[in-house]
Amino acid sequence: MNNSPESDSQNQSQVPDPRSFGKAPNLENIKRYREALGYTSTDNPVVYGYMLDTGLTLLIGVAGVLATKYYMISFEDDGILFLGLDITSHFTGENAFIKFTDLEKVTFKGFGLSYTLMLSDGDNTMKVKVNRFIMGRPWQGASVKILAQRYHK
Repeated sequence: MNNSPESDSQNQSQVPDPRSFGKAPNLENIKRYREALGYTSTDNPVVYGYMLDTGLTLLIGVAGVLATKYYMISFEDDGILFLGLDITSHFTGENAFIKFTDLEKVTFKGFGLSYTLMLSDGDNTMKVKVNRFIMGRPWQGASVKILAQRYHK
């Protein structure tokens, strides 16, 4: 999978310190950071998600949570933007972009209070956990609903 747009290296040198955009999940902070990176589409679904290394967690227990990667995930017009977060929800600058044209399949399946976003390019599959709700963040539930309708297959 292509994990960064061609212009990412150019944009990275022009972007101020990612931590200066404040904490996520906050839609205004996300919008300002996306715009600084050159992503200007509006009304796109954004969700908070994480990738958990379950094998590592099983092997070393609670310390495995430190291997978890957190993201604000923005569904852009031409792909999916992953904005890296640290454990305190500050932007890290460790971002990735996957073009829809590079993906063979996108699914979003729910069970209980969480969903799994699966991205496949035919050879590799990436799984991201997305909570259905975040307390005090009604946009999470609204975006989850949009993605569930768009990618539930």
